[in-house]
Amino acid sequence: MGDQAQAMLEAARALYPVIAERSAEIEQLRRLPADLVAQLRAAGMFSMAMPKSRGGPQLSLADQILVLEQLSCADSSVGWCVKIGGDSGYFAGIMDPAVVDELMPRLDTIIAGFAPMGPGRLDKVEGGYLLSGRFPFGSGSTHADIFFASGAVFENGEPASGGTWGGIPVRLGFTTADKVQVEDNWFTTGLSGTGSNHWVAKEVFIPERHTLDPLTQVSRPDIANYAHPLNFTATLAAVPLGIMARALDEANAFVLGRTVPFPPPSRLLSEVGQARGAIAQAEMIRGPARAYVLENARAFTRALAAHGEASLELRAAVGLGMAHACRAACEVTRLLFDLVGTSAIHQGAVMGRLLRDAMTANQHVTVSQGNVEALGGMLLGHPHPSPFY
Repeated sequence: MGDQAQAMLEAARALYPVIAERSAEIEQLRRLPADLVAQLRAAGMFSMAMPKSRGGPQLSLADQILVLEQLSCADSSVGWCVKIGGDSGYFAGIMDPAVVDELMPRLDTIIAGFAPMGPGRLDKVEGGYLLSGRFPFGSGSTHADIFFASGAVFENGEPASGGTWGGIPVRLGFTTADKVQVEDNWFTTGLSGTGSNHWVAKEVFIPERHTLDPLTQVSRPDIANYAHPLNFTATLAAVPLGIMARALDEANAFVLGRTVPFPPPSRLLSEVGQARGAIAQAEMIRGPARAYVLENARAFTRALAAHGEASLELRAAVGLGMAHACRAACEVTRLLFDLVGTSAIHQGAVMGRLLRDAMTANQHVTVSQGNVEALGGMLLGHPHPSPFY
């Protein structure tokens, strides 16, 4: 880890108490408070992926994960929102500099959006497209500066021809927050503070230069950080890693601070085999999951730096690291929830929130069973159907 990455990690650690003490408020608001977003901006958290050519830190994939892990340890929703919002740095690294000047004039520009195909359409007009659609899961929608979405291209009211998505061309369109409407409908089991509301675009004009072809324009092989879209997708692994770290911290504090009066004689909970076993088992799950994520992230960056591309197997491993971390977080939080017992069931209990956050993160499309199967196909030599893998 270089000096700049270390400084950002220390800045994230310094924010820990500020963030952690506001977790209940974040969950109740179902969004990040505006003043906390301002603090995160000021600390440079949203700019960690921005290219050096624009004055950004351009942290490596592994270093971004380490910083995001620390933020997620303080609060899962904060880590999630910074991960999503900071994806702007990846796009700043692949877009034409003049376009970046227009869309992302600040290093801390926050992005929200929806990349999977389905709800969006882009009607071709002179000079660009009209974006229309209602898009779910706009994490950070309440504080984002820009939004992006994928859309099937239409011409003269009919699907255009010559594309690879059911024969229809697809593009990613980028627009500013003032052009879209954000709905207030994020009521969820976990990650409640992410403000991942639906958002609506109604014939929003997007200049041609503010769009990208997801098959040919989402990477640049000369710079490792921007040579493959997994550089922004894979940072999601940091959230379950942070959840597991916080769960173990909470469980350790609980065990060390409790006595067991029955059966007599009274003794410390930390002396009870069941408690020791639960802590050990949780660490046995967390440690390898974390190592797998970071090992693959570093190998991925080395491959991109050396060759401008990475093998199917390595790309699959990066994707599987995300899925494994999410599954592991579910196991760890459930195990430690049971250890803490009734102390975890009350509203506002940290362990209960961590369990809900882990279960919710594990439902993300990138770690779904369907995607795991596609990643397994990559290990067998079959390309992933998504250009982001």
